[in-house]
Amino acid sequence: MASSNSILLKVQQAARNYVRAAAFTWIESDSIQSGISRGPAGDDLDAEQESTALPSIVCNCTSAEVVSVPNSGNWMAELTVHLRENADDTTEDDHLDHAAALNDLFNDRSAAETGMNLLADFTVLDLQARSVNYELISRSWRSTLTASVHCVGQDLT
Repeated sequence: MASSNSILLKVQQAARNYVRAAAFTWIESDSIQSGISRGPAGDDLDAEQESTALPSIVCNCTSAEVVSVPNSGNWMAELTVHLRENADDTTEDDHLDHAAALNDLFNDRSAAETGMNLLADFTVLDLQARSVNYELISRSWRSTLTASVHCVGQDLT
């Protein structure tokens, strides 16, 4: 069954497309990415410099577990959505306002499920926001939303 093909990739791409569609005025659409940020720019993988310019939103899915029947194509994936902004350019209050707007996209389960179902060969059956947090890392604000996504790697409509 092809429903398990690239489920991690499909979850993060669906989330990225959904966030891009929100068209926030405080971030460019091409600064909304999916996948793991490679980290350092250039050849020096131990460098502190980030390869993703700020501000950025990165939608990431690094794990999924089979739900119910093995080989059924049903998955429970863990989605993380990271918002990073330069603390020199953005106040803490503004960052938390931006994070709240981003979190609101996923707190509206119905809208999130509908918005993420626009990816071809992918269906979200249920989405539940589980946690949010924020921190200051090397003069950058980082807020993270974690959600569970019950999904199938095929179009069920």
